[in-house]
Amino acid sequence: MQKSILSVFILLFFSFCLKAQNDRFYSPLEGLSGTTMHGFFQDSKGFLWIPTDNGLNRFDGYSFKVYKHNPGDTTTLNSGAAYSVFEDYRGNLSVGTNYGLNLYNYKFDNFRQIKFYMKQSQFSLIVNSIVEDSNKKLWLITSHGLIRFDPITESYSFYNHRFRNDGVPYHSKYNQAVIDEKGNLWIGTEDYSVLIFDIQKESFLSIGQYTGLNYEFPDRTILTICQSSPKQILFGTQRAGIVCFDTAEKRFQQSGYSTNRDNPLDGGIYSIVKDQKGTIWVGTEHNGLKQYDPVSNKLTDVNHLVNLTNIDKAKFFCYNDQAGVLWFCIQYRGIYQKISSVKMFHAVWNSG
Repeated sequence: MQKSILSVFILLFFSFCLKAQNDRFYSPLEGLSGTTMHGFFQDSKGFLWIPTDNGLNRFDGYSFKVYKHNPGDTTTLNSGAAYSVFEDYRGNLSVGTNYGLNLYNYKFDNFRQIKFYMKQSQFSLIVNSIVEDSNKKLWLITSHGLIRFDPITESYSFYNHRFRNDGVPYHSKYNQAVIDEKGNLWIGTEDYSVLIFDIQKESFLSIGQYTGLNYEFPDRTILTICQSSPKQILFGTQRAGIVCFDTAEKRFQQSGYSTNRDNPLDGGIYSIVKDQKGTIWVGTEHNGLKQYDPVSNKLTDVNHLVNLTNIDKAKFFCYNDQAGVLWFCIQYRGIYQKISSVKMFHAVWNSG
């Protein structure tokens, strides 16, 4: 009887230990360069890239390597503040900063700084995100509109819905974008809610012009966009929660954070990610971590799933990697890795 009880205790103990190993937390103590983070990106080699205001971090599952700006070295990043990372169809990595674009060279482990010119003067801008179209052109979503960039010829063109009389684009902060099944860009902006850019006609359309619906977004600021399915686009707003658009039924629906007075509509939704099981994770500011159910059109608090204290008011960025592991950037705290098994994450480096 005593042996049986002891065996059960040992099994429970090891089960607890395995469960405790599931989630991991990384802070500047582990080598992260800063906690003002702007998201995640995993490349085809398995490296996880984390852009921050204090350099670009590359994580291989064991340690961080930090890339920073060196004013005397043009093979470093063109700025210390990194905002976005993207890998194109050739496996080449582009890094957006608050000063423009950088192309990473895996072989030499350095960067080529791309300079943009307008009216023969160098034009600096923030590259908030990057997407690739079916013609293998990159679209930079920036603080001054769109830039179409050819990574092979390094040629580019500016597009904005507002230009000055001299042809220079106004500051028109475009935050994120997705490309729909028709090949058009849906762009979340700072002051004009959502704009649709017809890539073929090179023209901007309003929601009404594109959908034929008389719909006005409940918020002028769209912080993030996620195409959760071929027929569904989710928009994360500054103060109005999530707006869901069904492209098949041409129907919009809005879901606020909560009716709880202690959980107000404040701070904004900064990331929306659908994991491999179909769960939609929502990272907010001032409201922590949530899940969204498109069927019931409800947001649910899930801060209890993160084994850290005082994160109910934190700012979250969510990411689902190639192995199905969830990562959360928790602003001013660090990176939280939530995994469903004891399998360790690590990058596979192949220099060839």
